Amino acid sequence: MIHCSTVEERIHMVSQMLAKPEHGLVTQLSRMYGVSRQTLYRWTATGAQALETALGSPLLTKKPTPLPVLVLMLLIETHASYREIQACLKNMHGIDLSLGRRAGIVKEAGQQAQKWLNQQQASTPRALALDEQYGSQRGKAYLNVIDGHSGQVWATVPPVAVDGDSWTLLLWYLQEQGITSSCTVSDGGLAIAEALSQTQSETNHQRDVWHLFQFAARVQGHLDRAVQAEQTCLPAIKR
Repeated sequence: MIHCSTVEERIHMVSQMLAKPEHGLVTQLSRMYGVSRQTLYRWTATGAQALETALGSPLLTKKPTPLPVLVLMLLIETHASYREIQACLKNMHGIDLSLGRRAGIVKEAGQQAQKWLNQQQASTPRALALDEQYGSQRGKAYLNVIDGHSGQVWATVPPVAVDGDSWTLLLWYLQEQGITSSCTVSDGGLAIAEALSQTQSETNHQRDVWHLFQFAARVQGHLDRAVQAEQTCLPAIKR
């Protein structure tokens, strides 16, 4: 049976089938062009054979991206919510994913990351950046210890009270893991200062003031605009 589609349309369909054979693509093309799935597969096989004959080597098909990788990429790269990831997978890949399954993938990835993190060791003293990330819980924050040069996350804990005890326990944990610091850096705070004094690390501590520079830049911008406005009015005042 000869389909009413044009040559250009058939080339476009076969190209997509060969280039990115993702889940749901066949259904999408079948509905868009009114072509049966069997016909699409037959055209694709014919196109693959023609390419293999023309190029003189077997055609390597691209492997579909595993579902956990898709979920984690959407979560990390786009910071999408559970429902946004669910909608994106449905619209772009034709994958129906329940919220429970999505949460399970993230939980399993977190457990694997924690297991990998517990196996990491530093052979030399490291420059450690201490950071507090506040969320929706009042008075609580994520505590993170990051390698200042490589970006390696040496430790991170879920929201806890931001005080000297929490930071002291975290620094002691790092010492138990064999991680020593050549110096530490943070944006300040009484809790971090108290923990550093408890672990005798305050002598090598440095202050990170990048956020103060950012605030100063905003103030400078307001000042520059005010000066520009006054300079615009100056000719009229002189006249």
